[in-house]
Amino acid sequence: MSITVVENAERSEGPKTITEDNVVFWDKHGKLLQGDQAKKAHLLLLYDCIKYVGHDEEFGKLSFIVLPLNRERFWHEIVNGEDTVFEKKPFSRDYNKSSYKIFRGADARFVCQCQGWNTKERKGEGEESGCQCSHVLALFFAFKVGRFGSARSPDEVA
Repeated sequence: MSITVVENAERSEGPKTITEDNVVFWDKHGKLLQGDQAKKAHLLLLYDCIKYVGHDEEFGKLSFIVLPLNRERFWHEIVNGEDTVFEKKPFSRDYNKSSYKIFRGADARFVCQCQGWNTKERKGEGEESGCQCSHVLALFFAFKVGRFGSARSPDEVA
């Protein structure tokens, strides 16, 4: 695996050549998000990791789950108290093992449970749309390509 080192993450344009080895990852030493967020979102879409949950007892009717990029073809998740099996395309390696739920918040933005989304929100760096992590960006990509019906905007999905 190759790792792209970014000297200054705020000014970096990211790596010139993007592969599945240099998508967004957390650099625990530098305490920075490294890589290309759009590429990771694209991979989440390509590997069918974005799933519509529908009504979730915890989050409401407009809920989604983002499955991890890993070698697994089937992923078990508890939805509304029941073990639910989701199918996705296996990734070439075990990139991560966490799944995240995305839901429509009270302010109509999409909210993700991931650390990156919540850190930006806490720092006041949250996007007006809620698209501040690769998971929500992947959801927007899914809307754009009509993954959940037609190519409607997130505001039009009920």
